[in-house]
Amino acid sequence: MSVTPKAHFTRLPSKRVLTMNMDVPEPWLVEVVQAPYDLDNLLLDEVTGNIARAEFELEGLTLTGSCIDVTQGSNRGTPPRGLQLWLGSRSTPHVVDTLVMENLAYFQLKTKPGRWMMSLAPGRSRELYSLLPAQASGSKVAVEAAEELSTEVLISSLSERQKPGRWMMSLAPGRSREPYSLLPASVSGSKVAVEAAKELSPEVLISSLSASARQQGGNHEAAEELSTEVFISSLSGKTMVLKVKKRQGMESEDVLGPKDDDNNGDDDDDDEEEDYADMYDEAPKTAPKPKSPSSSPPATTVDDTINVFTIASGHMYERLQKIMILSVIGNTKRRVKFWIIKNYMSPHHRTVVPLMAKQYGFDYEFVTYKWPHWLHKQSEKQRIIWAYKILFLDVLFPLDVNRIIFVDSDQVVRTDLGELMDMDIQGAPFAYTPFCDNNREMDEFRFWKGGFWKDHLRGKPYHISALYLVDLNALYLVDLKRFKQKAAGDNFHIVYEQLSRDPNSLANLDQDLPNYAQHNIRIFSLPQEWLWCESWCGNSTKKKAKTIDLCNNPRTKEPKLSAARRIIAEWPALDDEQARFTASVEDVGLMSLQAGMPAAEPLVIKGHDSSEL
Repeated sequence: MSVTPKAHFTRLPSKRVLTMNMDVPEPWLVEVVQAPYDLDNLLLDEVTGNIARAEFELEGLTLTGSCIDVTQGSNRGTPPRGLQLWLGSRSTPHVVDTLVMENLAYFQLKTKPGRWMMSLAPGRSRELYSLLPAQASGSKVAVEAAEELSTEVLISSLSERQKPGRWMMSLAPGRSREPYSLLPASVSGSKVAVEAAKELSPEVLISSLSASARQQGGNHEAAEELSTEVFISSLSGKTMVLKVKKRQGMESEDVLGPKDDDNNGDDDDDDEEEDYADMYDEAPKTAPKPKSPSSSPPATTVDDTINVFTIASGHMYERLQKIMILSVIGNTKRRVKFWIIKNYMSPHHRTVVPLMAKQYGFDYEFVTYKWPHWLHKQSEKQRIIWAYKILFLDVLFPLDVNRIIFVDSDQVVRTDLGELMDMDIQGAPFAYTPFCDNNREMDEFRFWKGGFWKDHLRGKPYHISALYLVDLNALYLVDLKRFKQKAAGDNFHIVYEQLSRDPNSLANLDQDLPNYAQHNIRIFSLPQEWLWCESWCGNSTKKKAKTIDLCNNPRTKEPKLSAARRIIAEWPALDDEQARFTASVEDVGLMSLQAGMPAAEPLVIKGHDSSEL
């Protein structure tokens, strides 16, 4: 019998609150599947028998790499930023998707060992590009396009003139190599057997799926590559190079650019372009300091749905998140879909949400994204969670999600979020609510009113990050003329990378970053009633509040639960409702906090059972 790997930690302080987190290999996506205690707020004094047991599971792998444009005479070797990629199977080409970042031409897709198909997504990506056969890499991928002098040939059948095996074809030294480079070869004739491929490479093997030629009216012409086959045969998750080439006549086109050069940016900010180069040199100094399916089946079209993005870590915030969900669906007649970061969900909450969705009639999807190896990583868990709120908006959600609203878990919604979902935010990628300034008792804590922030903002408001609308189309297409079609997600990565290494910068990471970058990545300021918070807003405006957030009060430091009961009239009823539902689920035996999760089911990725692949 195989022995399950275990780690046993002894002599831990029993009276201090501890947090458990996993440090795993780069390509691994790991989640906790059994944990009767709150691993974010673990107090060993409260643990029965003084042993807190938690079980983790390898839930998936990441397929990562770089995608480069090898078009001759068209910025050859540059990242095709915004290029959309699909990963799936022959029968289901679209299981997961992503886009190519400008940063290191990076892309990331969630997968598992097996046989996969990577293809260009329909639309502008296919209109502009064709896909060259991919290559595997065992080390970091260089962004520059290397001139090919050789290509690997795998022969796994007896139908070829050469005997089966692994061969290398190359240009002969001399005049052949001087004027020419060699593109990776395509496979023609028969498919490369998966078994043979695994024998030839212990890790990741990639071969072209497309035929090298097709018959049309008696003439052979080269088939334009739209897909490439990927074999993942180990848990090491190597990176890969993906090469694309512009179609003839499309050499000057940008995949992010519209067919007409329409600019929806803010024409009143003509002075911002000259400030753009200098803004990154500053550093903001802030104030002192059973296994559930991954998604529900779709019920409506994306455009009809209110998409709500949220994140919670720890049992208390998961309790608050259920209250927030009830408040959202109780104030709208439209279908609502909640997109919840899976990385930090407890097994308990991951089981309750699907049952809650079935009971109350909403949709959900658990999303995840592995922190890229090249991006400066936070070490504190709370700051990592803050970063997930803002850094990966361009790659967290499927490509067909156009707009999404972030709502903090400790928020109660009092209006129809459809109004915000449909709001005209004048071409900006973000819409945030500025901090209130009518509670004069808090003036000493308004750090943005003086010092660095006052100088940097230059009259612009400092916004609160508890509620915001993201126009994902605008996020990819920020102010095309003025900023030379820089993608907003990539800009955030650049600003974050330069500022995050300074320990005095980005103290409120999810809030400071968009406010700092708003001279480049424009923010549409929502009317004040969209977010009310007692700490910063006066009681005279509370009756108009469309949402109420349980902001931390730096003066009183009142606990959230007691503040919620005091501030929000409907909160106790909502809390009772979520508690009754959770208790009813436990009472009928559909879940057990002590036993944790049941035996693992096949890996599910965005609602698709990938075991069929």
